[in-house]
Amino acid sequence: MGNQPTHDELMQQIAALEEELKHQRQAYDEQTQTQSLLFSLIDSLPLNVFSKDKKGRFILANRQYCQTVAKSAEEILGRTDDDFHPPEMARKYRLDDRAVMDSRQVVALEEEHRTTCGTAMDVSVIKAPLYNRQREVTGVLGVFWDISQRKRTERALYESEKQFRELVDLLPQSIYEFSLDGRITFANQSALRTFGYTQEDLDAGLHIRDLLIEEDHERVRADIARSDDLRRRLGAEYTARHRDGRPFPVVTYTSPIRKDGRTVGIRGIAIDQTDIRNLEERLKIAQKMEAVGQLAGGVAHDLNNLLSPILGYAEILLDDLAPQDLNRPAIESIQEAGQKARDLVQQLLAFARKQPLKITTIDLNHVVSGFEKLLRRSIREDILITIDLTEIPALIRADAGQIEQVIMNLAVNAQDSMPKGGRLTLETAVIDLDESYAHEHPGLTPGRHAMLSLSDTGQGIPHAHRDRIFDPFFTTKERDKGTGLGLSTVYGIVKQHHGDIWLYSEPDQGTTFKIFFPAANGHAEPIAARQNDRQANRGAETIMVVEDNTMLRDMAQKILERHGYRVLIAGSGDECLQRLTTHDGPVHLLLTDVVMPAMNGRELYARLAPLRPDLKVLYMSGYTDNVILHHGVLEAGIDFIQKPFSVQGLASKIRMILDKNA
Repeated sequence: MGNQPTHDELMQQIAALEEELKHQRQAYDEQTQTQSLLFSLIDSLPLNVFSKDKKGRFILANRQYCQTVAKSAEEILGRTDDDFHPPEMARKYRLDDRAVMDSRQVVALEEEHRTTCGTAMDVSVIKAPLYNRQREVTGVLGVFWDISQRKRTERALYESEKQFRELVDLLPQSIYEFSLDGRITFANQSALRTFGYTQEDLDAGLHIRDLLIEEDHERVRADIARSDDLRRRLGAEYTARHRDGRPFPVVTYTSPIRKDGRTVGIRGIAIDQTDIRNLEERLKIAQKMEAVGQLAGGVAHDLNNLLSPILGYAEILLDDLAPQDLNRPAIESIQEAGQKARDLVQQLLAFARKQPLKITTIDLNHVVSGFEKLLRRSIREDILITIDLTEIPALIRADAGQIEQVIMNLAVNAQDSMPKGGRLTLETAVIDLDESYAHEHPGLTPGRHAMLSLSDTGQGIPHAHRDRIFDPFFTTKERDKGTGLGLSTVYGIVKQHHGDIWLYSEPDQGTTFKIFFPAANGHAEPIAARQNDRQANRGAETIMVVEDNTMLRDMAQKILERHGYRVLIAGSGDECLQRLTTHDGPVHLLLTDVVMPAMNGRELYARLAPLRPDLKVLYMSGYTDNVILHHGVLEAGIDFIQKPFSVQGLASKIRMILDKNA
């Protein structure tokens, strides 16, 4: 029967097989236990762990990975990236995996990852190839973690640094840093421009010595050497050197750059002082000129106060003397000498004027006539409308629609003041405004003007309301009968056109609004100036004279009384207020000195104007115009007469002011 194993041999072989199976089972259990432990460890990691086979199918996804992609392990395993991500991203992941398997290298990278829900996150990824026992690549193992917060911090830091650098480059001052050996490590764009260098020059290497004249080299070395002793140095002055060799002054503000408790460099700001030095020189000149101006103004004031009675009384005496009087030549000599002294004083200082801007060419006559039909339809029939247009073109620079708005607002206002009917008169005129009138009206200049006037025969405007008549929302009408914006709109439009508006009204005597606009081109012939007619300069109005100089006060009183005026006098602002408190009659004009003790002329008129709204004012002073401006007087809308004035000069000026808009 051949060599058949014996029973004992069979039993031994079976026992050996059983032992081998036991060892294999034990090894398998140990391997299974190890794998279970490994999987448990991987599953408990806070990192996202996954693995894929060579076809890109997921064969491992730990708990953290499942949470990140919001999928269960059952939904992930056996699937590919195409099942979870957009095509472009899935393709990128496949190419990355293939590169890792082909190179057999561990790869670390940072990239954007999108979850299956579409949420984007920045991740840091490590990928490594997987091998079998034969060292064949069977797939890829990957680990990634969320670095979004770090990336946000890095981006914020980058943006902050970028913003800081942009701001530093925008600064007009030179910002710089240099090491302790003097090598410049940073300079903003202003520094490069100021010193004439480029960024390429800085990158190639610049030393602090290149930016200073040779005489300051030793001083800056000493300043660097003792930088440890100074936390901050303010206002150090050096003479800088431009790249072209031109020196210029700078002032520097520096502080040490410290690292690990020791100074490693200097940072600072350098400010070019060229303009400041030039301004300082100009300021010195201006201060010098101002001192001269103040001196000249004071001299002019004193001399003119002295010359005023000399010239005034000389003129009065000459008016009273017969042509053949033997004393006449002597008095004429006094007058001539005084006039020469006056001319000398007036030459000490001068002033300049500005021309206002103008606005669009229309004929005021055409606007009124073209608007007439609409106006007649808008106004009640019991109001008679009369239109009187000038025969010559009244050209102005304006917006026709706005002018029509002015006419309509004033016409409606007039209608409301005539509940029982009346007359509304519109007039235009072309007039020539002199320099005095221009000073009295802000925005106006001397010369040709077009006037628009609207007058009614209504109830008039109470004195108490006149100061507020152009205030927005001020109205005396019943509730819901008006907004209080009509006249304020008129005022705003007129001012926009560099014009002025004046109100004339008395209770039960009607109201007149006169509006003046600059002529468009000034080609018209100027109206002939009034001749110096002595009779025309006379009057019977009441004038309040306020002058702290007794001789001037007495002379002004004498001049005005000789021309028929009633004159009240006061030596100060307080005395004037006291006198007018007890004076019941009208006062038509205030003739006041500008500079007086305690209360100046401007302040006095400001106190009187609310009490006497019709009061006109003429300022007089021995100061030159610039000095008067310093005292706040020569603004637009101010009438002023320079001392010393002549008898007829004062008389005609006063007559002109009293007749203006009368």
